Amino acid sequence: MLSGEVERTYRLLREIGYAAQSEFHSPTSQYGQLSRRGRFDHLDFVATMRGLADDIESGRFADEWDAERDAGYPVLKRLKEQHAGPAIREYEAELRRTLGPDVANR
Repeated sequence: MLSGEVERTYRLLREIGYAAQSEFHSPTSQYGQLSRRGRFDHLDFVATMRGLADDIESGRFADEWDAERDAGYPVLKRLKEQHAGPAIREYEAELRRTLGPDVANR
């Protein structure tokens, strides 16, 4: 049985937007999502997913995350500001106001 995490994530995306919903994920999840988001800027998803899985299986992601944690999360903080910071949150809030109160139920 699935944990319901995917449904919860999509519900939060609908209800509060991308930037705000990311705060419900662990720091490891936030770092993984934000530090790898640029790898999907093309259409070769299979190769991208294989590379990401290889990073996990080989331990490279764990080593990178350990170094990030030990340094006080500088990359995660920068990525959160860039991709989920106040400017993005305000844009999402304005978009929700423009689309109307029922936007989360569509």
